[in-house]
Amino acid sequence: MTHYLTASDAGYDAERSGYNLAVEHYPEVIIPAETVEDVVAAGRCSSPPRGWTA
Repeated sequence: MTHYLTASDAGYDAERSGYNLAVEHYPEVIIPAETVEDVVAAGRCSSPPRGWTA
């Protein structure tokens, strides 16, 4: 995983539009994962949403 997309990046709308066509989603960050390793790396770089406790 070498990149991520935010709303100001080219390609953001194309990536988010395929998620669920019934509802408009606007995630803060989109990680275009292509492999299992990409998904694992994204999980390691993420943090819990604000207000969540473990």
